Amino acid sequence: MVGAAALTAPADAAPLQALPSQTSTMIDIAQVKGQVHAQSIQKVGELADRNPHETVSIVRGWLNDAAA
Repeated sequence: MVGAAALTAPADAAPLQALPSQTSTMIDIAQVKGQVHAQSIQKVGELADRNPHETVSIVRGWLNDAAA
């Protein structure tokens, strides 16, 4: 078992400063991409609601292309 003294920093040690890391930057970028993706999905849903017959036609076309 490690004693408490081994877990403390020396008195003359410089305090740790928070620096922006590559990981936090990547998380921020992923959040922005997620928001953009969610907005795109919402817009597609709105278009489908306004044009249901066209939407069905497009999806059928995709299914026919996938089956070919």
